[in-house]
Amino acid sequence: MSWQHIRELARTLVFHPVLFAIYPVLFLYAKNQRNYAAFIILQPLILFAASSVLLLALLRLLFKNYHKAGAYLLVFEVWFFSYSGFHSLIRFEIFGLKIYRHQYMMVVWLVLLLLIFVAMFVIDKRLRPNFRKLTPYFNAVSVMLICFALVSLAGAKQFTTREAEIKPAIGPIPTADAANLPDIYYIILDAYTGQKELHQLLGFNDSNFIERLRKMGFYVAANSHSNYSWTTYSLASSLNMQYLPMVPDGRDAHWFQFAEDLDTPRMIGNNRVLSFLKAKGYSYVDLSIWGNLADKGRPLPHGQFQRNLYYGYNDYDQEFYIGLIKMTFLAKPLAENYFEAKAKRETIIEKFKQLENVPHIKGPKFTYAHFLIPHPPYVFDQRGDKPSLISGALQLNEKTLYLNQLIYANGCAIKAIETILKDSEAPPIIIIQGDHGAWELGKNHDENVRMRMNILNAYYLPHNGASQLYAGVTPVNTFRIVLNKYFGAEFPLLEDKSYYNSSTPGSPLVLVTPQ
Repeated sequence: MSWQHIRELARTLVFHPVLFAIYPVLFLYAKNQRNYAAFIILQPLILFAASSVLLLALLRLLFKNYHKAGAYLLVFEVWFFSYSGFHSLIRFEIFGLKIYRHQYMMVVWLVLLLLIFVAMFVIDKRLRPNFRKLTPYFNAVSVMLICFALVSLAGAKQFTTREAEIKPAIGPIPTADAANLPDIYYIILDAYTGQKELHQLLGFNDSNFIERLRKMGFYVAANSHSNYSWTTYSLASSLNMQYLPMVPDGRDAHWFQFAEDLDTPRMIGNNRVLSFLKAKGYSYVDLSIWGNLADKGRPLPHGQFQRNLYYGYNDYDQEFYIGLIKMTFLAKPLAENYFEAKAKRETIIEKFKQLENVPHIKGPKFTYAHFLIPHPPYVFDQRGDKPSLISGALQLNEKTLYLNQLIYANGCAIKAIETILKDSEAPPIIIIQGDHGAWELGKNHDENVRMRMNILNAYYLPHNGASQLYAGVTPVNTFRIVLNKYFGAEFPLLEDKSYYNSSTPGSPLVLVTPQ
């Protein structure tokens, strides 16, 4: 085939919609190929390519013109796959309406598509553009995108992740009698706001749950706050018993930015608490949300996502497909509210069963159990059933959905704790915390900050261990107190501080004063 023939085909064939359709598959795989075998992309490649060809044929019947059909299909594909990218950039409100919330953003996105097609229709009627002349340019851009994706694939093959360096970081470890070492349970109920803010801001009385904990022997810190407003920062801090490296923001004395070399995956993977306890002979029961990260301590290159990052999900193929769907307009209804919701329900139910079986494992154990409830998506009502399809998918009355899932979490936590206490040979140490509180359920910014930073923080510390606790204790001091009391360590307690930052990239960390 001559070069002239190839150029002629590029001018006349409408293949750019097919290439644009398969580009997201190659792009996502290039970012995450170390986690997946190459065959995983075959199914979505075939599906997207076939769907593009079918839609092109249908539009050809409608417009009686392949080139016009290709242009309209191209616009639709760009709109369809750009939803997630634009959604991540939009963090503003219009007259108090949080336009970035999915239930609003999806309406905006549909209206945008409608306006684009109306504009194209008007231009087509008035100016009669020659879509045939546009096809070679669209084809060329699509070929360039595919080439970029293939180059990324080839370059990623050369990338290797260096192993995390295990640093002692904890100094000498005091001796203890191995036969008397208590099991330790660190239970995180994600996004669990503390009792005071639940009552004052959401009108919910959580006293039944709190009193049941106290009757079982728990100390419940009445005025505890998270040290950070996001999960990875919060857990990296609490599991390392220290504040994260920060530098002054320069705009205000109470504003900070994280240090550029902050590596929370490495800090979670090589955390000081786990290193301390493993050196004492503890085994590690990983019921976290980090997959094998917290055991191997391997950081991920920028742009890659961790297997099991959110739901401990073992269906790796489906995880890739969920990641692909989350790039599209179907991110909320299909990826989050169907696939992820189904996985979340199954995983949480199974995790609680596994947690109740931990006492039967021989020897001293450190169990880190992290449950993504009452954190959205909302997949449980207060009885453990699924919320109604419409309210769950569109998050209608999110406050009620949150509180119902919190009530379900309370019941599961009480049942698990009762089983652990009953089946343990010796009194265990149990810590149950929120990593942060609820998000954007308040009436204004100040309420949202209060709700986000106030957390549940309860301790079952046998043999008078609660004597070192106090109402405002924060997670950064949790294991300093525990290791000092039960292992003779000498970690000085840190000043309890809380740093809030929004989800907007680059937003400063603001030192907030708990109320």
